[in-house]
Amino acid sequence: MAKGVGITMILFLAFSSAVAQNVTESKVEEFHVGVVLDLGTTVGKVAHTSISIAVEDFYAVHPNYTTRIVLHVRDSLSDDVQAASEVLDLLENYNVQAIIGPQKSSQAVFISALGNKHQVPIISFTATSTSLSSRRLPYFVQATARDSAQVRSIASIIKTYGWREVVPIYVDNDYGRGIIPDLVNVLEGIDAHIPYRSAIDESATDGLASLIDSLNPSVVEAMNGALGVESYVPKSTELDNFTMRWYTRSRNDHPNDPTLKLNIFGLRSYDTIWAVAQAAEKAKLTEAKFQRPPALKNYTSSKTLENSRLCPATLKVILQTKFEGLSGYFDLSDGQLQVSMFQIINVVGKAHRVIGFWTAQNGISQQSDQRTSNTTYSTTHNLNIVIWPGESTEVPRGWEIPTNGKKLQVGIVVGGGYTKYIYANEASHTGVVKASGLAIEIFEEAVKRLPYALPYEYIVFNTTENVSSSYDDFVYQVYLKKYDIAVGDITIRYNRSLYVDFTLPYTESGIAIVVPVKESINKNAWIFLKPLTPGMWFGTIMLFIYTGIVIWLLELLGNKNVHGPIPRQLATMIYFSLFEES
Repeated sequence: MAKGVGITMILFLAFSSAVAQNVTESKVEEFHVGVVLDLGTTVGKVAHTSISIAVEDFYAVHPNYTTRIVLHVRDSLSDDVQAASEVLDLLENYNVQAIIGPQKSSQAVFISALGNKHQVPIISFTATSTSLSSRRLPYFVQATARDSAQVRSIASIIKTYGWREVVPIYVDNDYGRGIIPDLVNVLEGIDAHIPYRSAIDESATDGLASLIDSLNPSVVEAMNGALGVESYVPKSTELDNFTMRWYTRSRNDHPNDPTLKLNIFGLRSYDTIWAVAQAAEKAKLTEAKFQRPPALKNYTSSKTLENSRLCPATLKVILQTKFEGLSGYFDLSDGQLQVSMFQIINVVGKAHRVIGFWTAQNGISQQSDQRTSNTTYSTTHNLNIVIWPGESTEVPRGWEIPTNGKKLQVGIVVGGGYTKYIYANEASHTGVVKASGLAIEIFEEAVKRLPYALPYEYIVFNTTENVSSSYDDFVYQVYLKKYDIAVGDITIRYNRSLYVDFTLPYTESGIAIVVPVKESINKNAWIFLKPLTPGMWFGTIMLFIYTGIVIWLLELLGNKNVHGPIPRQLATMIYFSLFEES
């Protein structure tokens, strides 16, 4: 048996060597790809490592492909001009047939125009601006979720908690400013408004929820209670294996940054390489179907002519690319990544946890496997428990920042005599009016249920002897805008409704009395005696005895069966007193 196994192994190795030799001897054509990243940033470092692994993995799975990607990596130094310069160098001196990058939307605006001019696909997995439309820039492909897709999930959260006003706090750079128009548009659709905006310095680095794992723990702890939205990445064995290999490679690539962590951009850069490598092979096989573009008729270089025929074919195949990647389902149709799901995270302590998921079809859900269709914007708190700032589980209602320091003026009437319904007194040293009573409790409970904070103060209106006219005058103060609202035992009348609006009545009209309920009943075996007083019980017993004696005497005179021992006669007397009909 051992000898047979040895022979099998030798034959297998010989067969593998023959396959490798055939691939080596066959003509493998190079497909040059430029990579322009901000290599000094977290995203740039993570993506650089992922891209290197992606090329190795792809050709390990496809050893018989006749094309091989050759990467030309350039550092844009986080500068728009430098990024454009590097792309020009790649296009003119290296005849690249595709460019992965740039990293920022501001860089992509000019570089995508270069891609159109040279008819070279530009694929960015980080530029999210909606202005980079595939219709205007047909050679630009967004292998990431656009801002317009992300803000819809944000608006859904705002709608869920009933917040009517939102103050965006954003980084004062191209990315931060670029998302504001999309956010304004989608908030208008849910009747939420932006009273003002707050821009912070562009040196801020914690602008994306997707990078939260790469932040310093002290920075994450400072955001305790915050909510974030990031792309959902389904778990898989392939992802687990890649993650282990990525960390091993990252420690070698970036020894000075041992805390670097894999994120969604690293996964999308990996999938982007696979999409480009597949497109390069398929475009080569269909190269003969493409004709020379008329705009390039003056080109004389045979290599440039070949690239000019191959690049449109490559773009077409890229736009048709659909496969299950590490980052999820990778679909670049319509020139952008079709992201199907976002997950909502809650920062707790120095880490974060997933509290729900969002899709355009089903809105917000606690589970990722949504099976039922719902409205786009969920109107219930369909999320797991959120730990808000201050380690509270109570949903924040926002806060009011009045421009003139004026609070809601709440007029209350006293002097009607029903102190349990409404009562007020004014502190002599502060002048602050404190109110109590049923009407006040109902008003304050309604304020608590509002989805926002409402600062208010009470103002007392004293009634005169003529209560009816006093209440008319009290209500009229609202019409005169002396009070913003009136609270009290106010009857809804026709003449009053001509100049003020009333809430629905919460008590019935008419005269009633409210008394406290006091339960002092002793629950014992003699509780049945409570309905009657002792005198009535005594009278009832005497009447019972009298009735029994009278009937007994009558029966004794004419009924021989009544005669007998005394106990028997007593029993007969009791029977007659209870059951005998008169």
